[in-house]
Amino acid sequence: MALSMRKAINAKCKDCIYDPKSGLGTWRQQVEGCTSTNCALYPLRPVSKKEPKR
Repeated sequence: MALSMRKAINAKCKDCIYDPKSGLGTWRQQVEGCTSTNCALYPLRPVSKKEPKR
């Protein structure tokens, strides 16, 4: 079973940064806080969509 590109990126980011015992939030919250800008996946990491300003 092949992973989609999105699922593969999510899995790699989660594997790289997520620490469930840290108390720093969900894996998505921890990935959003990633500061590894030299990572090739940094621009593709999963982040929440920002609410449009009114």
